Amino acid sequence: MFLPQLKSRKGSWIMFHRSYLRLSIVLAGFVFGGAASATEFCNVKKTADGFVALRSGPSAGAKLIGRMKVGDEVMLDNTVASAKGFTRVTWWQGGRFKSANASQQAKPSGQGWVNSKLLEDDCG
Repeated sequence: MFLPQLKSRKGSWIMFHRSYLRLSIVLAGFVFGGAASATEFCNVKKTADGFVALRSGPSAGAKLIGRMKVGDEVMLDNTVASAKGFTRVTWWQGGRFKSANASQQAKPSGQGWVNSKLLEDDCG
């Protein structure tokens, strides 16, 4: 690839090189962005009955796996498409870092499907 050498000012080649690197990183994000997804963690919303159902499939009639409560945390499974308003998640009862050693992540409590409307909007 042709890269012009800018010699008009001291250090201008370095400035050009940094700009080219930034552009390359941005373009790589667009090209390869579809292959990998960002990990999103969400909190469970408060409900009138005190829990959000974690189900074995994407429907309200699917087998109940767990009863998630406020303070529980889920990770969205972006490798599986949402279906019928349900999202596939991994669930941590009490959150991922509930142990005394906050730097050590707890093991997940379960995996299943949750009604997307019952997850907090500020996932990230």
